[in-house]
Amino acid sequence: MIFSKSKWSDSEELNKFIPVSAALSFERVESSLENAWRLFVLPLLGQELAKEVDSYYTSENPSDLQREILQECQRAVANLAFWYNFTELNIRITDQGMQRQESEGSFKQTYKYQEDLLRHSFKNKGFNALDRLIELFDKNQADFSAYEQSPAYASRKNAIVRNTAEVDAIYFINKSHLIFLRLVPIFKMMEETSLQSALGQNLFKALKQNLKENLPIIGDTTTEELRLQCVPFIVYKALAELVRTTGSITDRGLYYLQLHEGDGNMSMSPSDHDTAVLLANHLEKNAANYLSVLTNFIEANLPDFFGGRKSDVFDRDNDHKRTVWL
Repeated sequence: MIFSKSKWSDSEELNKFIPVSAALSFERVESSLENAWRLFVLPLLGQELAKEVDSYYTSENPSDLQREILQECQRAVANLAFWYNFTELNIRITDQGMQRQESEGSFKQTYKYQEDLLRHSFKNKGFNALDRLIELFDKNQADFSAYEQSPAYASRKNAIVRNTAEVDAIYFINKSHLIFLRLVPIFKMMEETSLQSALGQNLFKALKQNLKENLPIIGDTTTEELRLQCVPFIVYKALAELVRTTGSITDRGLYYLQLHEGDGNMSMSPSDHDTAVLLANHLEKNAANYLSVLTNFIEANLPDFFGGRKSDVFDRDNDHKRTVWL
């Protein structure tokens, strides 16, 4: 694990990522840090890569890149530990049962809205740190042979939309890893349905095969260029589906967040149906525009796979005479 009692030094090790009191003992947060490591980092990196990252912690002379990777991993573990075990860290368990721990000195207990904001902050910072961690491995893949065996790499290798940055470049989600995770199963569904219909079965199979086998060329273009041309269409189709099914583009779904006057507490209420429908229709319109761009790209660069346009379906001969339906 990438935190230890020997390096704790009055919470200095944790204080680099979360401003905590020097009186906070390692024993108080050890189980929370261990849980975050095992629940969120280990399943993402896999045993081999996690073991390699753990070795940077004990190394006397880690490289700049290894030090940066370790710090992002520690940032993720620290924030996710405080988010996931927020309630446990606010109570103590004794032989007399569970008790809420009182603040020391002149400090008072936090208000509910402050606790809500803290949870939200810990969650976003933690998952976003995981995103940056994966980006570092992606950019420096040649230096980390174990990365190719990790679940994180396997899940991205065959996917059309691969990370939050690609979504954020098309539609602002504030680099939220949680929203991205919420969209992942919808991306897969849109790949198998809408995208396959748009590309045609032959081109879709060729694209997926190239991604799986890491083949760089497809037709007169590159596999990566075709993938990137598909990304906006899939993103907008998936966002429209998310809005229709949950009512909102958030990691929590069908809710608006509201700040009450007076006590400052946060509350959530369902979003209205009409707003969701309007947003979904707007997203579908954008998806249709990008489908047109994608079709133009296929016609220009992959003529062997181009099967025509839907608008030409009623053209019955070379003179472009049209069938009239009365």
